[in-house]
Amino acid sequence: MSAMTMISVMQPIPDEPQPSARLSTRPQSLSGRSVAFLDEGGPNADIMLDQLELELIERASIRRIVRAKVHGQQLDVLEAGSTAARTVNVTGQILNEVPKWCDAAIVGVGY
Repeated sequence: MSAMTMISVMQPIPDEPQPSARLSTRPQSLSGRSVAFLDEGGPNADIMLDQLELELIERASIRRIVRAKVHGQQLDVLEAGSTAARTVNVTGQILNEVPKWCDAAIVGVGY
């Protein structure tokens, strides 16, 4: 006779309702704007962002590109044309920080 095994099943639903997220207003065009590409570290996020960056450079007259890799509450920021990344400490939600240094953000979460 085999012993019974207890299995715990977790339900990934919060106990309290979460506030709805509001999307920012999209700019009419990216021409002349600065764009942040945020890599959340998921599988293939960097590949997707690389390809999207190439497409946008070709199709839109983007003024400035900023690449950022998320590490907890820090961002490693690399401006286009620069070879040295700078680390930015983030207070609060990372996406609340982006408008301080870019006009638009594209987030790559992977897959």
